[in-house]
Amino acid sequence: MLIQIPVLAAALASMVVGPCALVGAGRCEPASYRASTTVWPLPGARVAPGDVVRYAITIAPVGQVPVDEATYAEDLSDVLSDARWNGDLDVSSGIAAFNGAVLAWAGNLNADDVATVTYSVTVMSESVVKDV
Repeated sequence: MLIQIPVLAAALASMVVGPCALVGAGRCEPASYRASTTVWPLPGARVAPGDVVRYAITIAPVGQVPVDEATYAEDLSDVLSDARWNGDLDVSSGIAAFNGAVLAWAGNLNADDVATVTYSVTVMSESVVKDV
């Protein structure tokens, strides 16, 4: 039986917009940030039991306005239906946690910051990595 392991938001970006800050000649630029997920192996790759699939979520401000109290959460239920969490959650800045099937991150982003959240899962049955 071939099962597909979803790639949550692989190459798909989400954007959050917050309050604005005055920049330049009194122009109001909103504080916003974008999160995108990359997965290895790439979508379409065949994976077998015991193979490790690695994820990297990058969270960065859009524009030149710092973002205070940025948050990101992702439900990994679809991923974990065919794979096992490896417990290797790592974050370059801010804080991250995994609880149940939800991965969450929070932190502040300066205009030139990029926060990276990485983790991996181990495949439990023959699968194909797919885009969702």
